[in-house]
Amino acid sequence: MTDLSGLKILIIDDTDELLEFHETWMVRYKIEPVMCSDGNSGIKYFSDHRDIDLVILDINLPDMHGKDVFMKLREIKPDIPIIISSGYGDEYDERKDDSLTGVLQKPFFLPAMMEMVAGLTGR
Repeated sequence: MTDLSGLKILIIDDTDELLEFHETWMVRYKIEPVMCSDGNSGIKYFSDHRDIDLVILDINLPDMHGKDVFMKLREIKPDIPIIISSGYGDEYDERKDDSLTGVLQKPFFLPAMMEMVAGLTGR
């Protein structure tokens, strides 16, 4: 199994169950999770903490569209790996050739998430 320990991952999602799920598996694999439940708080945290290794981003957020959050995160740090977590089809297929972006359709299984995290972070 790939060693993901020591990573710091920002999760921007408004679903409590998914935030709990991410926190549980990340702590188990010695990853530091940071949870934000809306786009503005996620952007603010990311702007203030440049030590984030990867972002897991929901598309449907209560305050702004995930695509806008995505663009702001990339303005702050163009080389940040981002996993777009969406339950709404192939909205982000245009990013499939971007080596810093992964798209994971909800619902997903943990092995797929871990594989994507490992690939995008070079682990």
